[in-house]
Amino acid sequence: MNVSNEKQDDLDEKQRKKDEEQFFAEWMRIRQQGVQSSGNLAHKYGMSVSQFNILGLLGGMEGQEPCTIGWLSQRMSLDPATVVRAVDYLESQALVARRRDTKDRRQVFVELTEAGHKMQVELRQKAQTRLTTIFRSMSNEGRAALVQGVHEFLTLILRFDESEAQ
Repeated sequence: MNVSNEKQDDLDEKQRKKDEEQFFAEWMRIRQQGVQSSGNLAHKYGMSVSQFNILGLLGGMEGQEPCTIGWLSQRMSLDPATVVRAVDYLESQALVARRRDTKDRRQVFVELTEAGHKMQVELRQKAQTRLTTIFRSMSNEGRAALVQGVHEFLTLILRFDESEAQ
């Protein structure tokens, strides 16, 4: 390798590190803003962020295996007692219902009620409207780059996850 190629490799490595640092900083800002926005929306509806997130998770699981407190606590990285309190509140508001498994009475499922489903759809629509407004405010080039970059990133995440699972 000649000196010119070594210098270019050093410059490429420095740029890659700079890009990675910027990516992680922006990723964390997006996550923090998402949590804050979710919290603001949850509080407008008289819910905690945990309660809000439970509605979202249950809404995303409709038509699939029923959810348990254990699954919710694992998915949300929360203590099961915290999830139980959140579910208790949602149940008191008639947004979720508990149902015992007919095959294993120890197993308790948490499901959205009709009111909970309506609430979850309304919350999702509000969040989607907000993101759509922001997305449409971007330049054409910014939107195209974002869509392409997110698609590539998610494709690579799925490949990485598949290879780790094997």
